Amino acid sequence: MVEGLILARHDKTLTLEIGGISIIKRCIESMIPHVSRIIITCRLNSEIEKIAKSIYHVECLRIGQDDTMMNEIRYGLKKIQTNRIFITPGYYPLINVFTYETLLKHEQDIIIPVFNNKKGYPLLINKKVKSMIIENGNLIKLDDVFKQFNQELVEVKDAGIICNVDTIDHYYEVYKRFYQ
Repeated sequence: MVEGLILARHDKTLTLEIGGISIIKRCIESMIPHVSRIIITCRLNSEIEKIAKSIYHVECLRIGQDDTMMNEIRYGLKKIQTNRIFITPGYYPLINVFTYETLLKHEQDIIIPVFNNKKGYPLLINKKVKSMIIENGNLIKLDDVFKQFNQELVEVKDAGIICNVDTIDHYYEVYKRFYQ
């Protein structure tokens, strides 16, 4: 079994809509067919919580406003119970469902999708990586984790893995592309 972790502490753009569906809901919908449960990290009283409550098998984990990305990941991973975990920021709304299927066919410690020689999301990690992240509070960024484990870069035909919408400018770029 696999669970998912969606990082949503920076929620400025996550409730904006593309094609009538919020960015965070698009992120959830592409992941949910491949996981038994999704944990979303978000701030207290976030709009994200309201969206997540309406979706079966999705739970919100409230985090502090000043938490770093690694702490956000650490808190989320503590709630995960499976041996394999997908991790993605919530501002990747265009990841293709088939990308998840492709990544699940691989077995390394860390599996990273690649499109046109660019690494993207979601990451797929195993329980060894999860344990190390939880236990090692000195980790500052994901690159610190990558250096310590076997990785596999998996080429996918999905530009969505590198298409983030973490700013209003990115949102307008994606919005225009979506409606062309």
